[in-house]
Amino acid sequence: MSDPWFEAIAGLQADVDAELREDAYEVFVAEAARGRIVDRVGAARVVLRSGVSIEGRLVTDPDSRIEDHVVLQRSGRELLVPLGAVVTIIGSRPGLRPDLAPDRPAALTPRITMRLREGWQSGDRVRVLTLVGQWIGGVIVHVGADHVDIDDDGTVVTVLLRAADAWELG
Repeated sequence: MSDPWFEAIAGLQADVDAELREDAYEVFVAEAARGRIVDRVGAARVVLRSGVSIEGRLVTDPDSRIEDHVVLQRSGRELLVPLGAVVTIIGSRPGLRPDLAPDRPAALTPRITMRLREGWQSGDRVRVLTLVGQWIGGVIVHVGADHVDIDDDGTVVTVLLRAADAWELG
């Protein structure tokens, strides 16, 4: 023998559960549509146009973000990879697009030149992977609008920003 009240409550609960699942799915689809490649997270292997593969952990830390770059951490260092250099990313998972703090609108996400100028001012060493698969490392001695000069043990090498597949800073 069944209890009509129990059946009615169970039916109402099933309706509420179905509606909640539908709402949750709509939110999931909307968030997925907002997701960008720079929002991916987790352990990954990034294959670059130079043919070089770099393994590390993709992060979306707002303080590490650079406009149009994927941030890959490995061995305690950050690699900033221009989106144009990325061919494939293997092993990462979608992440949520972070909401920017009110004091840091999206338009103010730093550009790579700003980050390189900080390194120039502090005398930091940098390594850059060029699109031909060559690593160039040294101290930044000049940052122009579209290039950077790196003192590689007494030889100054000028690298065009568009020729960089990855920047290792810090």
